[in-house]
Amino acid sequence: MITLTAGSEKIHRARADVVALLVFEDRKTLLRQKRQLNAALGDAAAPLDTGAFTGGFGETFLLYPLKAKTRLLLLIGGGKAGELTIEKLRRAAATTAKTALRLRASTLALVEPDAEALARSPSGDEKDLWEQVGCALGEGTALSLYRFDR
Repeated sequence: MITLTAGSEKIHRARADVVALLVFEDRKTLLRQKRQLNAALGDAAAPLDTGAFTGGFGETFLLYPLKAKTRLLLLIGGGKAGELTIEKLRRAAATTAKTALRLRASTLALVEPDAEALARSPSGDEKDLWEQVGCALGEGTALSLYRFDR
């Protein structure tokens, strides 16, 4: 069972078995996200330079950061930033939760999506966007972990 909570920790301070970050495939956003990861976690994003992870929607990639309070950093592909929707966020959260479950994690931290990428998305002009983002991440996680066991 995975515990789901909301918080406002920075990625390198998040205390969870798995910390998940949505990474986008468009070059400008991917480079910015890699710089942010390297600044926060040393050179944890160095494996991304190999091209093994492109940020395609639904793609997953595990990193083992040495300079973080988490044991695993799970990168989830968000696809093209301009095509991000609330439903895609929900699906990405579901992929994250299922992957964390397979990794036998008991806690999971989902990092909020890149604000610039979110602003370019079709949903980016809505006034309650961050509320919708939070709900989508929570719903995707909770619904993907539901099991009927009667």
